[in-house]
Amino acid sequence: MEIRGGFARPVRLEDLLDQYRQWLREERGLAPESVRCYVQQSRKLLASLSEPVGRSLGALEPADIISYVVAACQGSGSRWSAKAHVTALRSFLRFLHVSGLTSSDLAPAVLGIVGWRLSQVPRGLPRDQVDALLDCHDTTTVTGIRDKAVLGLRGAESV
Repeated sequence: MEIRGGFARPVRLEDLLDQYRQWLREERGLAPESVRCYVQQSRKLLASLSEPVGRSLGALEPADIISYVVAACQGSGSRWSAKAHVTALRSFLRFLHVSGLTSSDLAPAVLGIVGWRLSQVPRGLPRDQVDALLDCHDTTTVTGIRDKAVLGLRGAESV
């Protein structure tokens, strides 16, 4: 039976996950713990699909994946859990495409999770810390003048 350009096949959930597990080990060369985590995350996507799974996989579209990712990441508990989830999901979607269970590669529909350390604008220092920083340099010596200049605390900046 053809569905939106792809073909739905009868798919047993555990057989599919076993094939994915084997693909991760043999084709991708992942470590056993990574394989375990990727399969666990992929199981969550499969659990969200209606039966029969093969038909649901064949009918998946980018909008479905985006909706799933938003819902899954909101309930993930942390930014790092969400990042791990989307990494595993991209891998699983590539596997589904390579295996012919989806008619197109849906991995690009999985957007990245932003979470750079120190990505926010830093807060200013409290006034007492600024005063202490300004007062700690002995500007009567060459070293003190240099240290103050290195910090960029020229007259106009330190007022």
